[in-house]
Amino acid sequence: MKRSIVAGGLGVALLSIGGVSSVSAGQPAIFPPDGPIPGTKITSASTYQSVNTFWTQVDTRPDGTPVPPGVATFGNVHVGFMDASVNNSTTTIKVPGQKKTTETFGGTFAFAQIIDFDCPVGVLPPTGGGHGIAADISKLVTEAAGDPSKAQAVAIAAAEAVVEPPAGECTHIGVRFGESEPGGLVITIAPDMSRATAVGNLVIRSGGDPHSGEPGTIVGRPRVDAVWTGTGDIGYSENEGSFRRGTQVSEYEGQSQNRDADMSGILGPMGFAPGLSGGSMYSGSDSGVQKF
Repeated sequence: MKRSIVAGGLGVALLSIGGVSSVSAGQPAIFPPDGPIPGTKITSASTYQSVNTFWTQVDTRPDGTPVPPGVATFGNVHVGFMDASVNNSTTTIKVPGQKKTTETFGGTFAFAQIIDFDCPVGVLPPTGGGHGIAADISKLVTEAAGDPSKAQAVAIAAAEAVVEPPAGECTHIGVRFGESEPGGLVITIAPDMSRATAVGNLVIRSGGDPHSGEPGTIVGRPRVDAVWTGTGDIGYSENEGSFRRGTQVSEYEGQSQNRDADMSGILGPMGFAPGLSGGSMYSGSDSGVQKF
């Protein structure tokens, strides 16, 4: 990943937890207490797409001069990241003697956070853009697409990761959390991973506590129109396997691809200049069959 240093408005931060929806095309079969009925077959297929970016935002006045410390409510320098995933999956269950049922799930789950600092002009906090924080929760973010119950776990993991960030010459002001409203963020990734976009709005909150579920106070709804442009080679991975126990047989296979990217467009007040921003794109699919 590449570090991102951008200039932006006075202390407006980024954070989203995108809305997740599910549509059921039938109720799954209810198995007896001793397990699935012999002859039951379950098939599943999923696709995933995700984008992420890291940045350090240095606030400037309208005339382009740096904002000094002690002026803005949320400080004058902000370190953060954003991860956003789209998940679509289908599960079909066929029980002997019963009608086949299918459930489909789909949704966008985006997570971002800002760590706010007051720094002397020309000084940046030594947190390096939040790479370690994103690495710790990126798997949770992907899993949370299509599963609203995991959204709280992501927020808590991120909050705990930045309880006491190192400040160096800077003063740590706080961390902001928030969410996107249902349908508030749309993510697209080109099949060849040459380009990706995230377009919509975010709800920004301050003073919340993900541990207790306290949402905090809404401090803004900034516009998002971010663009990822692929750089370098695409990385590929494939996996497949099988499992057998008695009459139960499970088979699965999956593939994924990822690519580093430069950033452009806007995230709230921030404008990402080519060469000074970075992130990555990811897409994948998997499928499986279980027979009992």
